[in-house]
Amino acid sequence: MKRLLFFPILILSFSGNAQNVNIPDANFKAYLVANTQINTNSDTEIQITEANAYAGQIYCSSQSITDLTGIEEFTSLTTLDVAINQLTSLDLSNNVALTTLSCGTNPLGSLDVSSNVLLTRLYCNDNQLTSLDLTTNIALVDLICSGNQLVNLNLNNNTNLETLNAENNLLTALDLSNNSLIETVNVQDNSIATFTKGTNNNLLTFYATNNSLTTADFSDLPMLYTLSLQNSVLTSLNVQNCTNLTYLYITDNDLSTIDLSTNLNLENLLCASNNFTSFDFSGMQYFKEFIASNNQLVSVNIANGNNANMGTNYFKTDNNPNLTCIEVDDVNYSTTNWLNVDGTATFSLNCSNGVDENVMNELVVFPNPTKDVFTISSNEKINSIDIYNAMGKLVQTTNSATSTLTDFENGVYFISVNTEGGSIRSKIIKE
Repeated sequence: MKRLLFFPILILSFSGNAQNVNIPDANFKAYLVANTQINTNSDTEIQITEANAYAGQIYCSSQSITDLTGIEEFTSLTTLDVAINQLTSLDLSNNVALTTLSCGTNPLGSLDVSSNVLLTRLYCNDNQLTSLDLTTNIALVDLICSGNQLVNLNLNNNTNLETLNAENNLLTALDLSNNSLIETVNVQDNSIATFTKGTNNNLLTFYATNNSLTTADFSDLPMLYTLSLQNSVLTSLNVQNCTNLTYLYITDNDLSTIDLSTNLNLENLLCASNNFTSFDFSGMQYFKEFIASNNQLVSVNIANGNNANMGTNYFKTDNNPNLTCIEVDDVNYSTTNWLNVDGTATFSLNCSNGVDENVMNELVVFPNPTKDVFTISSNEKINSIDIYNAMGKLVQTTNSATSTLTDFENGVYFISVNTEGGSIRSKIIKE
């Protein structure tokens, strides 16, 4: 009789133990057991029934987890955040209800999300991924895969994609021809040599600094607001009909021309270290920043009626030795505030006629360098002389053709001579 009673008790006990989820990682198990929404009976184990029934979210980032075994039983899980752990593998083939996966900052060498067809958000940044297959993830809206070793990224099936951050990878090409809903793109620090756009009428921002583009067509993107293509090898760039373009950053390229005639809302242009020869911003009433050092400029018209909104550090045309005249709204304002220009450049209300030739030819500053006193000789009547230090600070204003630098330290100073024929800038050195 005792043997008949003992046998079913053993069977019942064995059956109860078999229902527990196998969770070998102590840190992962501790998180799950402590979560009362998962561990509904408040014991020291997670039962398979508890795992299967849980349709919520798991947030266990920064828990020093090395093994996620046991996650396969959470078949109704919708959100999983295991970022900043030590995971080398991740099997999510049973987690078919997942809509959000965050597994960034792990040493993952591979990631299979082919079974997770409901994914709308995937954050797998800062791993060691060399490939990423997203062909089945047609619902994907946000993708952050930066800081990996991806060579290719096929987004043809991801027609719902709105956000892409794939910076700091090894990508050589980017094709967005099927991504008509894309709004934000960040592919900085890659080796992209080919870019293919589509009808991306929602695209707002595109960051592609540090790539290998030689030509780029961004035309007919009506919502494009910010475009950054700095430090590449561009020789041709098309931004026609980007009527909303406000910020254009193209420093450190090989561009010599660019058509901005349809970009009337442009406010900021950073184009230093190229080969540009001329710019006309007269029709851009919102334009307020122009950084064009180290080019081949010979002509700049920035008389747009908005010069007063352009401060000292927002206008730079230094290292353009052939630029002698810059057309502006107010000569005095520009002379006072825009100090990052070559000594040979002058501001004028009308550069088509230029500054009076007599002023250009007959204005002489001597001796230069000087130890103290210097004299300015001009055929034109001198209205005023402003002297600025190397930091751009006005240190002296005078009406006298002879000035002294007695109270000033040795160094470089800039002189703005305002005459009836125009304004001339020159440089003087005190020894």
